Amino acid sequence: MYEQEPPTESLLVKHPKVVVTPHLGASTEDAQEKVALEIAHQVSDVLKGKDIVGSVNADIFRQTMSTELQPFLLLAEKMGKLTAQLMQGKMYSLKLQTNGTMLSESGNALTAAMLKGFMEAMLAEPVNYLNAPLIAKERGLNVQLSREEDHEIYNQLLTVSYETDKEKRSFAGTVFGKNMRIVKVDGFYFEIKPEGHLLIYYNDDKPGMLAAVGAILAGANINIAGVSLGRFEQGKQALTIMNIDSPVPPEVIKQIGGIDGVSGVKMVSL
Repeated sequence: MYEQEPPTESLLVKHPKVVVTPHLGASTEDAQEKVALEIAHQVSDVLKGKDIVGSVNADIFRQTMSTELQPFLLLAEKMGKLTAQLMQGKMYSLKLQTNGTMLSESGNALTAAMLKGFMEAMLAEPVNYLNAPLIAKERGLNVQLSREEDHEIYNQLLTVSYETDKEKRSFAGTVFGKNMRIVKVDGFYFEIKPEGHLLIYYNDDKPGMLAAVGAILAGANINIAGVSLGRFEQGKQALTIMNIDSPVPPEVIKQIGGIDGVSGVKMVSL
């Protein structure tokens, strides 16, 4: 490599028995023009729905171009964000399970989407489908992908589960048409829109619990847009998830957590 290219004052270069090239042999006007044309043709092919040629990550790119898969990719991102905001403690493992043929065939892209959402909620640096798995690997995150047969209830289902040194949790979601829904949280069945602000808490299954939380939110001028309730057995522990119109300040979270019979209060933004 020379300080100036082409070099002008080098005796070695001027020697009749020496042949030299730029430090990058392909760094000529003709070569650069051919590379530019090739890239333009590849971009054109992708936009026309043709096969992807020359990409190291062609499989993920091809899957993300699928119109049918795109709502599930967005759902996977949101479930990754949900996980990052709810988890407590040091992460041991993060797992994505797919049910249904279409999702099983797209497991790598869905895993990348989940990790994108997860990392975006934790890092300030830009994250995308390509670098998210690399960032996860660099951070020593144990990421697992499993593919299962069709689900007994849903044609296609995504389940994200994780384990830390403090807890184990899981979330399942699907898409109806173009409408995303979280349909299961920690074993409780729900139908929740994964958008905006969500207030999530456990409570004793008894009268007055919802009214007590609602009164605190009303006092803080926070409007409830929707409520989903889940329980395993009457009178036992239940899980409540609210769609709310604005974030809940920490002091209000603390007030709600102080209600007798309420625990694990969390707010997430999707």
